[in-house]
Amino acid sequence: MTSYPHLSKAPIAEAVLDIRVEVADEEIQQQIESFHEKIKGEYPEKKKKNTIQAHVDLEEKSVTSRNDVTGFQFFSQDGKNVFQVDLDGVTVNRLKPYEDWGTFLTRAKKLWEMYQQGFQITKIKRLALRYINHIPVKRGEDMDDYFTAPPRIPKDLPQVIAGYFSKTVFRNENKKIIGQVTQTSFESSPDCFSAILDIETIRTYEDNQGVNIWDDFEELREFKNRIFFASITDKTKGMLT
Repeated sequence: MTSYPHLSKAPIAEAVLDIRVEVADEEIQQQIESFHEKIKGEYPEKKKKNTIQAHVDLEEKSVTSRNDVTGFQFFSQDGKNVFQVDLDGVTVNRLKPYEDWGTFLTRAKKLWEMYQQGFQITKIKRLALRYINHIPVKRGEDMDDYFTAPPRIPKDLPQVIAGYFSKTVFRNENKKIIGQVTQTSFESSPDCFSAILDIETIRTYEDNQGVNIWDDFEELREFKNRIFFASITDKTKGMLT
């Protein structure tokens, strides 16, 4: 496993660990809501997740809509830790300040074990690990100083970037992992803007024979780190160390 430098000023705004499953329970929506009792001590706040669907009938000249509950979000007292339980899986979120991988993984394992005890999981379909990084960039400085693959403007055009958005998806065939890198920006101060480096690594399954999800999450993390450090320059590493 490759060793990467420790970043004392890691720019992680949010870490996300996601597990998608198939569940046999028929009354899953009611079970999700009652599941809150098991974690209420650490996650006292609860919010519904809704999906609104609209149907337009041109012949009848009518519009009907449905508001379906697709899951619940459970929040810690300080709002930094979030556990989402949906009809087809769970998501563990940590908002900044990010602690460390060991703490984040231990929390995820505990919640997953409780979820396994409460629901009849028939298949694990997908694992994903996502880290959203906010990196400050001084206005007027060359993006090449910060990133190895920054957004580019054709040479004959003004070279001041006011904003950007790009998404790249690629595959690690050896590890059977998909990587997604989204780059965009938002205004943060008169002197700087925040460059968002959003990295997600994904593994999907046809069957679960021999699957150890925690070993697989370690591989997703390794690939995520590889993408991150390949995306930033030595200047950025120094700035974050």
